[in-house]
Amino acid sequence: MLYKKLLFSCLSGILCLSSLSQSNSDYCVPERFGNQYIFSENEIVVQSDIEYGLSQTYLGEWEPQLMDVYTAAPGLDSLANRPLLVILHGGGFKSGDKTDYLVTESVIAAARSGYTAVSFNYRLGYDEPSGPCSADVDDIHRAAYRALQDANAAMRFLFHNADQYGIDTSFVFVGGVSAGGTLSSLLHYTKADYFNEYYSFLPLELGPLNTSGNALDDEFSIDGLIMAWGSFPPYLDINSNNAIPVITFHGAEDSIVPIGDGTFNNCPNYPETVGPDVYIPMVETAEICYDYNRNPEGGHSVDIYGEYYIKNKTMCFIKSLMCDECTSSQQETATPLCPELGEVTDLDEILISNDPFSIAPNPTTSEMICITSEMDFPGPIDVRLVDVTGKFIASIQSAQFQNNRLYLEDLNLETGFYLVDIIASNRSIGQLRLVIE
Repeated sequence: MLYKKLLFSCLSGILCLSSLSQSNSDYCVPERFGNQYIFSENEIVVQSDIEYGLSQTYLGEWEPQLMDVYTAAPGLDSLANRPLLVILHGGGFKSGDKTDYLVTESVIAAARSGYTAVSFNYRLGYDEPSGPCSADVDDIHRAAYRALQDANAAMRFLFHNADQYGIDTSFVFVGGVSAGGTLSSLLHYTKADYFNEYYSFLPLELGPLNTSGNALDDEFSIDGLIMAWGSFPPYLDINSNNAIPVITFHGAEDSIVPIGDGTFNNCPNYPETVGPDVYIPMVETAEICYDYNRNPEGGHSVDIYGEYYIKNKTMCFIKSLMCDECTSSQQETATPLCPELGEVTDLDEILISNDPFSIAPNPTTSEMICITSEMDFPGPIDVRLVDVTGKFIASIQSAQFQNNRLYLEDLNLETGFYLVDIIASNRSIGQLRLVIE
């Protein structure tokens, strides 16, 4: 595989370029914009179903295109305008919605960390008349192009109305899951000349890329991509002039969006896809910062890492860009913390302690699990359990230590090995291995 042949020069400590155009010091501040919350969920307001455009579906019907904007409630934030984080839903350009669970959880988390966060719908649909792999390849291209027209319209709308929605257009990050990640990469890397050269029938049939949906002509730019099992488009020339930072989560066993060169859904007649084993080396050659989380056994699902890991790793990556401290890396997994970027809380003493938590007895049975702490713990915690594959098993919210002990009951765990993640203030403060007999 190509990724094995890379010389990851940035891993040796060389700082890669972030591509952000202005000084980032204004946003490199303790606690904010990282993996900590500065607002409660009740302090976040949602402006729902804002119409950003009107466009024609693949069935010929005209429909309004809508977005949701998440911010702290008026009067709570000292910043009038904030960095923008846009999260796009997946669904293979055939299904999905801006209110899908993963999208909603991500934008709420971003708003609670101090961003203006946005999700929006885009046109969907193509026919698979006789099941998987039966669609006309050009129909899938048309679906992706319609979605991209809408995404362009949404970004023009956001930049045009930046002050109204509290957006600092100097710091814009876009990402998504599956097709949402793919759409994000299309949004940055493909312009009208790309389609005129490689897919000329699309603008001829469906109209120009940048004038559909609304009449706004604002230009926009993106400073970083968030790719959760999505792909880059083919035929790209990624270089130091157009590459931007990217954080990627992908499974090597992904059968929907292959990790290398492939085709969508692994259907031989479907559109070409370019996975991270191919596009990350291009970004590395361009000397632009990246964070590649590569699960050697993972498939096409959040279970390859879990939403907590993805959310916190992403926030730390973006914060590192804001602080001009981004260093490229590739790993299977890592602790999703960013205390080195100015995060300061009363949990820091616990984070640097030597194994403050333990499970006893271990191995144990599933009837009762006892977690002990070597110190008095200051507040409630969440506990999250995953199995050895990273699949989410259970979570316990707002648990409290009593006399340095926390008891977990009635989990009904099967015999096997588990990872217990102890979380406080949205930070992992301890990870334990658990054996159930």
